Amino acid sequence: MTANRVAATAAVCAAASWAVKAIAIWIAGGLNKTPLEDILFWLGFIAMVVAFVALGVAAARGRSVLVKVVAGVVGLVVGVVALVAVEDGVGAVVPESAGWVAEEIGLWVAAAATTAIALAWLRSPESVR
Repeated sequence: MTANRVAATAAVCAAASWAVKAIAIWIAGGLNKTPLEDILFWLGFIAMVVAFVALGVAAARGRSVLVKVVAGVVGLVVGVVALVAVEDGVGAVVPESAGWVAEEIGLWVAAAATTAIALAWLRSPESVR
């Protein structure tokens, strides 16, 4: 499996995990009312980390292993910084009256953006399959 495919699969898994988390929160009636909340967050977060590293490695296709390792680390750092920025940015725009949705929407937007980037890269003509 190529790094592009790993990134796309991991990003989709993160988005799915955080979507299921949102459904669990909704069914439970709010934040911190379901034991599924923490595990689904961490599953999604780990999947996002894998997607970020894989996107970095995919960007270094055709290069040496050392360059791919460095690119994976850079992908992780850039991805986590972007995740935090998106989460803070979206959270600042959504009113607190939105309830628990205001706490979660940043994760959804970040997962959707990462999924869109990974899928677009996977479908690009330069993608190594």
